[in-house]
Order: sequence, then structure tokens, then C-alpha cells
Amino acid sequence: MRVLIVVHGFPPLAQGGSEIYAEAHALALRRYFGDEVGVLTREHDPARPEYGVREEEHEGLRIIRINNTFRNARSFEETYCNKTIDDLAASVIDRFQPDVAHIHHLTCLSTGIVQQLATRGIPRYLTLHDYWLICHRGQFLGVDYSLCENADCAVTEMCAQCLDPAVPAAVGSAGRFVRAIARRVPAQAALLRRGGVSIARAFAGAGIHSHAERRTAHMRDVCANITHFIAPSSFMRDRFVAFGVPKNRISLTVFGFDQAPFGWTRRARGEDRVRAGFLGSLMISKAPHVLLEATKTLSPGALSVTLYGVHAAYHGDDSYRERLAPLLEQPHVVLHDPLPHSEVPRALASLDVLVVPSIWPENSPLVIREAFLAGVPVVASNIGGIPELVTDGVNGLLFPAGDVGGLARALGRIVDEPGLLQKLRDGIPAVRTIEEDVRGLRAMYQRSRVDA
Repeated sequence: MRVLIVVHGFPPLAQGGSEIYAEAHALALRRYFGDEVGVLTREHDPARPEYGVREEEHEGLRIIRINNTFRNARSFEETYCNKTIDDLAASVIDRFQPDVAHIHHLTCLSTGIVQQLATRGIPRYLTLHDYWLICHRGQFLGVDYSLCENADCAVTEMCAQCLDPAVPAAVGSAGRFVRAIARRVPAQAALLRRGGVSIARAFAGAGIHSHAERRTAHMRDVCANITHFIAPSSFMRDRFVAFGVPKNRISLTVFGFDQAPFGWTRRARGEDRVRAGFLGSLMISKAPHVLLEATKTLSPGALSVTLYGVHAAYHGDDSYRERLAPLLEQPHVVLHDPLPHSEVPRALASLDVLVVPSIWPENSPLVIREAFLAGVPVVASNIGGIPELVTDGVNGLLFPAGDVGGLARALGRIVDEPGLLQKLRDGIPAVRTIEEDVRGLRAMYQRSRVDA
């Protein structure tokens, strides 16, 4: 079978959860089933030509990268549906001739890729990793970092507030485009500048709310053109059902993992303090500040905290770095650089408990099941799909998202209650293998080919 994987970033250039899983998916298709796998992805390299395409081979995968830095974007719509990228993707599709396509994410690429596949009669599967098709920011977290409670997925004033910084950014890109052309054609500079002003006025006249409505209508059309969806959590599935996707077009399927790197005995806990850890980007939605603030309230020396990650701006806002700085200066708090994914098992094996303090409704964080593979219980926010993985008092502890006191009490229990940590370790469930996961996906692919 020839399978095209479509994803917005791919290792080693991108190391987020959806990118890591997309790589595992692609490699498993190749390794266990002998499929021919192409990967269509995006890279962000200002030194390369915009929309430049390059190909490479990696472990038997054919990887095609399209460079997109958004410097040529002339409208807000072009930031999510870009005809140039669509045309490039069409060329890739025609050369590779896939039997089926599996999309993991389209942000920074183009939603028009779905139509390019549909026109050619290629079945289109899409794994729902976050809420980007519904929410421009992807995480239901507003500009003031409050949680969006938009359960019916209607366009609200909050949607307009979230788009407000994005639309002028697209206009700014158009302005840069106009200025660049004006420098090359001085005689037409005045006309071009007037055109740039007209674009800006068109955006302002249309109103931010209408941009949100058009984006939402467009994304519903995209969803209608997907053959079948894969949801790793019922929480994610239910949000897309509310968005208008029929429930029978979404399969609830948990992620699988390559378990070989975790096949060692965990080092036993020392006698001095509980070792807590955080793995992930240091960004406000992941909320490491909740862990660090909770640590301040515990008895000195009761807990050590190790963080593996790097500061990441949230949609251009990098102020969170300043908020974290004093919290990182606490005794027994250590910040390490982000790890190559191959080193995650070793890092987890050095912990007694993993903390996942997210304030956005996470889908199904890969790191939770990786912790389970390493024999490490998880203390996590009771939000999104997390409670579908962590059962309070069985394989970890849950606390209300953003509740510093609640997290402090949970960690205090692990410090003070004899036998609790071992009880939680004993409750860790089996984790699905990537081979089993991909075998199920291939069965879906085969059915769609027969139906066609």
C-alpha cells in the first residue's frame, strides 16, 4: 500500500506530540507492513526561498518539505488555505500516487490539500490532535489565557478577540509584499501603496467577526470532505461532533507506542525526596508555573523538580518567560534543555512522578502513556482527555486545572502517605503498541479502498 502522511512538522526539525506520533505512524507502516510511505510536511527556514520544496529519504520514508514562513501571505485566509501550497501538494500527490492519505495536521500547510486528495478519489483520514479546525489558536485558550467554554462551537465574541492579533499580522505581510514590489518597480510605487491601503481597509471593513465566521464555515466544509476521523479521546470526539461531524464518522482510537526503548528496570526511589518531573514546552498552556508555585508551598527538601523543555511563546506572546524566571530559582528545581525523543525513556526513569499541569483541554498527551511505560505514575490536571488516561487514586492523582493548592495537596500526599507511590505504580495499565495501533488504521484504509 502507498500511504501519504500529511503533517505540519516532522522530526527531527519538529518535536511536538503530533509530529512525534506522525513519525511513529509512518515508520510502523514501513517497518511492520512494508508499505511505501511518503510524508508531506512543512518547514520554516527564512534562509530558503518561500515555498521552496526539498525531498529527502529517512529510514525508508520519502519526506517532502515545503518551506512556509508566511512572509508572502497577503490575507488572513491565505494563512490557512494557500493556493500556492495546494498546487505544490497536488504535484507531490500526482508523483507519489498514494492509495490513501492520513492527515495529522494542516496548520502552516493548507486546508486545500484535502480537496486536492478528494478530486483524485484518494481516501482521506485525519487524526484529531487538537482543536485547530474549530479554533484558530487550536487550544480553546483565549488571548487572556482564559478557557473558552464554547461547547456548541458557534462563532462568539471570544473568537473575534482571538483573531484580532492574527488578521492585522496577515495584513502586515501583505504590506511587506507591496513594499517589496514597490522597491523593484518604483514607477508603480504609489499605485501599489494605494493597493496595500485598500487591502487593509478591506480587512477593517469586513470586520474581525466576519473573518471568524468565514474561517469556521470553511473548516466545516473541510471536515465534510474527510473520509473518516480518528479521535484519541472521547473529549476530542465530542467537541467535533458538536462542530457538526457525524459521530459515526469519528473512530475513538487510542495512540500506540514503540515500547522497545522502555524495556529496562526503573531505578528505585532514593530516601531523600520525591522526584517530580515536567516534560514539555515552557509555555503558558502547559502551565509549568502551576507546578513551580505548588512546590513553594511544600516542606523544604520534600520534593525535587526537574523540568525538560524550552521557553515557547504562545502565539507571539513571550511574556511567560518573565513569569517563570523567579520560580525557576527555587532550591531543588532544575531546568534542563529539551530532550531528543530518544532520551525521554531515560529521563522518565529518573522520576518518581510526572506532573502534567496543563490549563488547556489536552487531547491525549503522549507523555502520560510514556510515563506509564517507564513505570511512573502521573499527577495531572483534571481537564480535557486527561481523565481518560489518569484514574485518580489508581495510576495517578488528578487536581483541578490551574489550582496551585490542589496540585500541592496531591504532591503532599505522595510525599506523606506511605505506600501511595507504590500503589499508583501498581495501578499503571498496559499501553497499546504502535504495531497494534497501525494495524487497526490499515484495516480502515483497506475498507475504504474496497468501498471505493
